[in-house]
Amino acid sequence: MTGFSAPTVGSGVVTRASKLPMVTAIVFLVASVLLYVFRFELANNWYFLVGYLLTPVGVTATVAWDLKAQRKGQVNPNFDVRPQYTKILRVLAVLGYVVGIFHIIELGTLLGQWVVQSGFVQ
Repeated sequence: MTGFSAPTVGSGVVTRASKLPMVTAIVFLVASVLLYVFRFELANNWYFLVGYLLTPVGVTATVAWDLKAQRKGQVNPNFDVRPQYTKILRVLAVLGYVVGIFHIIELGTLLGQWVVQSGFVQ
């Protein structure tokens, strides 16, 4: 038999939960923090929206990704569940919301300035 074949039930091949959701969440969180730290050098207000999408939305999506992948993997009796990955991702999601608050404040300030300058509020 040549090529790759997926492990079958009872084949004895141990598959493990992927670290990719955790690595992705860390990259999203670090990128969002860097966008906030270097906000004056970037001189573009769209970075706050990108930072907001990276942290609360992106990191929370990685939690869902991990939960779905681990649940799908449990079909195989040889699947090695890693609940500590999910716990770490939940902590990262909370940190993502904390970082996201700063982006929300900046977005609110920018939108408030735009509303006042455009004459909607006097």
